[in-house]
Amino acid sequence: MRDRYLEERFKSPYRWVVFGSVALVYLLVFSQRTMPGLVSLQVIHDFHISAAVLGMVSGVQFFMYMALQVPVGILGDLYGPELFLLLGALLDGAGTVVFSLAGNLALLFVARAMVGLGDALIWINLVLVLSQWFKPAEYLTTLGLASTAGNAGTLLTMIPVSIWLAHTNWRVPFTVAGLLLVLAGGAMKTVFRKAPGNTIGGKGSAGKYPPGRLADTLKGVLREKRIWPVFLAHFSVVGIYTGFLAAWAIPYLMITYQVPRTTASMLITVALAGSLLGGPAAAVAKRYWPSEEALYFGVNVLFVSSWLALYFLYPHPGGLLLYPALFTLGLSAGAAILAFSLVRRIFGLETNGLASGVVNTGGFLGAVSLPVLFGLVLDRFSPGKAVYTPYAFHAALAVCGLLSLIGLVGSGLLLKGGSSSREGSVSRAV
Repeated sequence: MRDRYLEERFKSPYRWVVFGSVALVYLLVFSQRTMPGLVSLQVIHDFHISAAVLGMVSGVQFFMYMALQVPVGILGDLYGPELFLLLGALLDGAGTVVFSLAGNLALLFVARAMVGLGDALIWINLVLVLSQWFKPAEYLTTLGLASTAGNAGTLLTMIPVSIWLAHTNWRVPFTVAGLLLVLAGGAMKTVFRKAPGNTIGGKGSAGKYPPGRLADTLKGVLREKRIWPVFLAHFSVVGIYTGFLAAWAIPYLMITYQVPRTTASMLITVALAGSLLGGPAAAVAKRYWPSEEALYFGVNVLFVSSWLALYFLYPHPGGLLLYPALFTLGLSAGAAILAFSLVRRIFGLETNGLASGVVNTGGFLGAVSLPVLFGLVLDRFSPGKAVYTPYAFHAALAVCGLLSLIGLVGSGLLLKGGSSSREGSVSRAV
């Protein structure tokens, strides 16, 4: 019965309407996820806080995201992803509005926690929605396109918002972004309501765990050796890239290159253009590489190389190497969606949400860690409070390079362990 139900969805043209609605939400989620990086120095000034404290403000969003990934995956498997995807969009939008209205440090933390809670509900349930509407041969491609939509949100926002900030208080763009996300969530609800086999608030269509076997299923996922190398690689590529863009990329470029925010934003668009292409590029490259594991290892090699290039450009950070380094950094981060294709092949649909939640926890453990560690090193090597030098940012950039090596090790272990050709072999076993 379930297989026939999924087969009907796989053939339905309506799947592209569903894809468009969730891609729009993801586009807006990504735009507000990286917008705080545009105003880092202003927030430090307005709230009289240190770089380390600002790192904690950014980190609380990613901590909420990280802590909830496994529970979100379980709920999505059990009750269907549509309801949670909708709630995520609404919480994300509301949290962004609260951030724009915050008058003290406590409200900043509350706002980013709300955004983190909303964010936590987005990606895993998006992965589950796509797995229920697109057959395996289309899955990596649609994941890549969804990733491209998210990165397009950042790319389309970065320069316009930078220009906007030159003419208005930093709070105004955040209010507008939050309200747009709430409206997009409402539009997505309408799409789900009209979808064949609407499951908002109903039972999950991806499958459910045997009665009383949730703990056994979780143990089965955690005991699968192949999940931990993917976890480590996702910690590195997604976590470090996301944490850096959310908190420190714009200040790094402004201080290191002595350029205004608008110019720094234009430089960041080079990385964003790479991330925009990373997902589709991974889908195409998969056809020519010997295995997904080998391709994933290559992605991690590119990621480490990018950080090394940025680090060793100092003290002459300009020149031709800057642009390919930024582009490759984004390209490898965009291609990291390979992690979820690997997870689906290993675990199948039955525990796809749970296993994807475990892997995505790794990504946002990195996003939690990076802003705080970067801020601590920045404060340590700065001559005074809120007085940052190119040398201090150079020292902090070493944190990114060192943490990126964790992903290289993880993907190397995955490559050494070999590939699995049987989709869902683990989920069937448990």
